[in-house]
Amino acid sequence: LGEYIRYKDNVYIAQVADVIPGTSGTFAAVNNPFKIRFEGAGGGFRGGFRLLDMLKLEGLFSYYPDMSVKRTLLWDVPIDRKFVFTDEHGRGFTSRMKLGFTPFKERKNLEVEAGYQYMQFEQHGGQGKVFRFSDGASDTIDNWERAKSIRDGFFGGGTVRW
Repeated sequence: LGEYIRYKDNVYIAQVADVIPGTSGTFAAVNNPFKIRFEGAGGGFRGGFRLLDMLKLEGLFSYYPDMSVKRTLLWDVPIDRKFVFTDEHGRGFTSRMKLGFTPFKERKNLEVEAGYQYMQFEQHGGQGKVFRFSDGASDTIDNWERAKSIRDGFFGGGTVRW
């Protein structure tokens, strides 16, 4: 199984404390977006088997060894700065397990399913620039250590075939 994925997180930060050089204390911020995008090709496997006539178990695992990573952080209040990071490389994987139930033995056109999904993408190293809108100056951040995005949770649904 080969595939290509483009995954993006948009996180809106509402409050910040002592993390920006040249500021002190806690200050409120309004919808400051941190955007991170992971994109790349990968491979994996998908499979399943019937447990009973009306019950089946399916799984999926994909690994992405070399992904393109792009990050942006925009501060609007009160310090009007934009952080732009260099495009870097990362890796990731996704996994999914589901249990499907077909309630009608003769007609298999309805299936109800429930399962669990886990996705993890990460990036190591990189640089960034801080742009100040007020005076147009910029500073370089040399030591961006790591960005990591994890999504997991349970899901459910149904399928009708005709």
